[in-house]
Amino acid sequence: MNILLSIVLSVGVFGLCGFVFKMNLIFSVVIAALCYFAFSFLLNKDPKPAPKPLYEPGSQEEMMADAEEDVRTLEKDAARIQGEVSETTASLAKKGNRILAYLQAHPEQISASRKFATYYLDMAGRFADKYADLDETGLKTEEVVNAKKEITKALKLLDNAFDAQYTKLLSGDVMSVEADVKVLQQMVNMEEPGHEIKLKG
Repeated sequence: MNILLSIVLSVGVFGLCGFVFKMNLIFSVVIAALCYFAFSFLLNKDPKPAPKPLYEPGSQEEMMADAEEDVRTLEKDAARIQGEVSETTASLAKKGNRILAYLQAHPEQISASRKFATYYLDMAGRFADKYADLDETGLKTEEVVNAKKEITKALKLLDNAFDAQYTKLLSGDVMSVEADVKVLQQMVNMEEPGHEIKLKG
């Protein structure tokens, strides 16, 4: 297809040279031939491959990278905001970092944490960003004050949701510890009947 197009274009150039511009026949043929090779090279040149994305769309790597970006947004917004909301935002960033660090160490848990990484963290970043923007306007109108109150409420809810997520992730470790203690208790009872291990607290 590209060869045929090159021939057609070259014939067109020959026609322009010979019949429109009244050039010498041999000169027209030479120009047409040069154009043919030029068109062939340009039309058959392999297109530059598209750059390979850093992460596959929807992959765990992309999800974790986006989650880390959301945590960085929270850290920046905590510095932009004043007072109690700044503390809540900083708390969200700190807890977000802990959860992501846990997921990095336990990648088998990442799939089960997709809602946290793609929704809760994203919403926390958006709310904190919006609050910081409203705060920097300096406006005290009823609309701005009410919006900031609603965002404050949302950030506190998310702070509790982060705690629940971390507790859920750690539940497997807690159950493992309890099972280990039971095994230890059984072993001690076998060695020293009547003696029970009691953990303080």
